[in-house]
Amino acid sequence: MKYPAALTLASLIVSAGAGPPSLRGVGQELESFLAASSPEVQRGLDQCVADPYLGGDTGSAVCCMPEAIDLELLTYNYEVNVSVTAHGRPAEGGPTSFFYFEIPDDAGGPLAGLDFPGWCIDLTRGLGTRHFMMDIFSSYDDINYDNAVDRPQMLPNINWLINTHKLGEQVVIPANYGGACTNTEDDIRVVGFGALQNAIWNIIDAGMTDNGIYRIANTNPCLTQFLEDEALANGDNFVPDCDDPDAEIAILMILDDDAVDNVIHGQVVVGEIPLSSIDGICKPQECCEELVVDHEYFFGNTEVPVTYTKDGSTTASWSVEFSSGPFAVGAIDAWSVDLDRNTADGTYSVDTYSVYDNWYRFNAVDKKENVALVNYLINTFPVGSIVGTCGTPVTVGELQNVIWKLMDFIAADLSTCSEIEMMAAATLLQSQAELAGDLVTYEPSCAEGSTDSIALLLIVDEAFDRDYKFDANGVLQWDIEQFRDNVAQQVLIASVPLSSVPGGCVFKDCECCDMPTPGPTPGPTPGPTPGPTPGPTPGPTPAPIEFTLPPSPTGPTDPRDDPTTGMPVDELVTPPPTPAPVPVRPPPPQCEDQIDILGSNFGPDCGNKGVAVIASKPPSFEEGSGNEPPPLRIDLLDTFFGITLTDGNTVTFRAQNPFEGAVDMYVQLEAPDRTTTCESAPGVDECNGLGIDMTAVCIGSDEPEVENYALVDVFFVESGGSLFDVTYTGEVPECCEPDPLNDGAVISYTFVIMCSCPGTEVEA
Repeated sequence: MKYPAALTLASLIVSAGAGPPSLRGVGQELESFLAASSPEVQRGLDQCVADPYLGGDTGSAVCCMPEAIDLELLTYNYEVNVSVTAHGRPAEGGPTSFFYFEIPDDAGGPLAGLDFPGWCIDLTRGLGTRHFMMDIFSSYDDINYDNAVDRPQMLPNINWLINTHKLGEQVVIPANYGGACTNTEDDIRVVGFGALQNAIWNIIDAGMTDNGIYRIANTNPCLTQFLEDEALANGDNFVPDCDDPDAEIAILMILDDDAVDNVIHGQVVVGEIPLSSIDGICKPQECCEELVVDHEYFFGNTEVPVTYTKDGSTTASWSVEFSSGPFAVGAIDAWSVDLDRNTADGTYSVDTYSVYDNWYRFNAVDKKENVALVNYLINTFPVGSIVGTCGTPVTVGELQNVIWKLMDFIAADLSTCSEIEMMAAATLLQSQAELAGDLVTYEPSCAEGSTDSIALLLIVDEAFDRDYKFDANGVLQWDIEQFRDNVAQQVLIASVPLSSVPGGCVFKDCECCDMPTPGPTPGPTPGPTPGPTPGPTPGPTPAPIEFTLPPSPTGPTDPRDDPTTGMPVDELVTPPPTPAPVPVRPPPPQCEDQIDILGSNFGPDCGNKGVAVIASKPPSFEEGSGNEPPPLRIDLLDTFFGITLTDGNTVTFRAQNPFEGAVDMYVQLEAPDRTTTCESAPGVDECNGLGIDMTAVCIGSDEPEVENYALVDVFFVESGGSLFDVTYTGEVPECCEPDPLNDGAVISYTFVIMCSCPGTEVEA
């Protein structure tokens, strides 16, 4: 992905008349306080300091410096080479997580050299086993993607779940719990893999297909419901505790298409990492017991009728009026933050977001990282005020121009004295915040008598296209409940006076400011430890993973593939059905050997790992799956032959029938012009193929050490017989124009063909 450059001070200078904007917690007072404090006080476990800072918004608030999580530390501003192992569902004695991740020692940043378990939070895409260049985000930071996660606001709830109900621990489900539970007495259960993964999907993933939605089968539905209910009831606003030696934090890992910025290319996953293994994750941060803005109050209002009037105010570019809800307080000033769309006067169905909320669409505004600075501008330099030594009042047009410059890539250059001074002040404020390591650049004041307003983002969206979801059989189908939304009108920011919204401010309580119990304690209080207590790693370190492509699922592995008896306690495993007798088939025909390069030996200099199968439909032919292995006459990888590499951007090949009977063949690929094409041939017998050269475009990473690859889907439809003995049959895509008269069983495979010397382990 592309990372926006931070706004820097550059050559912008604030005049002496304007004066630098104040920033609580930054400056000499903070430095003096820290310098004079003992290490115990700096860590802030039980100290309570009245008025440590003079002036500013704090006033007489009680403040302290507890150790808290640096919520931005885990977000990388570059792609990281991540080794992904996709377990799907672990077999007996195997791993107990959906994924396992390894980050190399030389990756840099706080996660270098760590390995950790993880979970699927995305049933729209698939992810297999191999190395990927991935973007890594803190689960409390701005994800900066559209459609990455269905319910990103539930990420704190996921953090609560993995910290509270850990794998292998017991939970007590109260008697007569209801719902999926039929227990009449307290039911003690052990949290197992399936119930935990299903609960995570229920919490954060949405949607449904005509054929159900994918879930790990043979799990206890009562335990799943209990875990889900607990996380939803208790996990809002949860943040792991730095004083908990067993605390863990979730990170998001996203695989995007380097050729198309911010287009997600693989399943979105979360890693589960102990705080004790992350250097610098906890640090002293100021906490003051005072009235603060309740940011949750300002988002989550959806499809509210709002009337827009351009030039309807003498103090702003727009005037907006809510018809209902907490912001129905009459006409409110508003500003445009978007030069990419137009909006006319009228009434629209609007979704509201706090400018301090990370969950709204990244493409709503260009420079999302600057949106809090708009809140600073509208409170500090209202229309009619004098900026610095400029001498003339700020006009509506000048303030609008500065807002556009902060927020939109195509905004015009600033020219007037007031415009330049306002931009310089906003830039200085951001620079001070960056130096102090503050997460928030500016917040309006809730102090008594304050006239501050809070910026409220107004987005009008429209349903654009249906999403996909893995159905109950692990096959991607249309999502019948969800549409992908697009921003349909110009994005505005409304300036809502906090004094007009009674629920907009709440009293912040700091645990470290709790007053001590009167009287002496029974004995001396132990001093604080110097940092989080190191804990064991979350599981045994797996063997090194070579940079190859062994067969692995692109989507969730169908749990019925391996219903063994070694599952966690919550798994209710039923014995596999007795497989049907394997039919006796005639010996395969003797075909003339291909003299060209075959898929099974492609890449001889690199271990012949140039072609791999990463998915199949049906997803399994193992015993108990109900599907018999198809009768192959050659190695399945030899479906491809005559493989020719170009410059690493394309690969050319031919395809043949690998089975012992005739099939209709369909080969679907992405052509060099980035269009999806499908080549087909009916009734291909055992010794023939499509008879044409096909060229697929290579995809992958811009990083030189990561190999590019092509993805090719091949669909085989039995032609004139019962060649395939399967309980589930797939479908040929409509773009391949399958024969409507052939209703034979369909087996399909997704192949990876490497576009350079394949199989070499990456030394990133």
